[in-house]
Amino acid sequence: MQYESRVEGLNFDEAKKKADHELVDELKALVQPGDLEFNELALQTAFVGTQLPLELSRKKIEVIVLTSIHLDWCIEGNARAARDNGYLPIVIGDATATQKPEQQAAAYDRINNFFAPVISADTFVSLLNQRA
Repeated sequence: MQYESRVEGLNFDEAKKKADHELVDELKALVQPGDLEFNELALQTAFVGTQLPLELSRKKIEVIVLTSIHLDWCIEGNARAARDNGYLPIVIGDATATQKPEQQAAAYDRINNFFAPVISADTFVSLLNQRA
């Protein structure tokens, strides 16, 4: 159902749908035993209809780092839901994108001003290294 409007007229078969929800090989190589993957299903948040809230609670997670495409939909929705559920969301700005580049600055402003800090990948790595 979720694919009908965005793939109308395209040859988007079941194999392509499956691949659309899989991690790329470079990320698969980083997956550790016990890691979980969640796919948002056209709800603009992985907090609804997935095991994410349960798993975050079980693992006592407090900070959620967000990267992906659809900055102005998926990332913004998940940043809002994370904040609304008591987490600290952080958006890695240079690891996100909007479909239309001219909409990116407004999305960054909205997210940064209301939902989550937007920082660069270099800044994030630097902050992680400070803990080591």
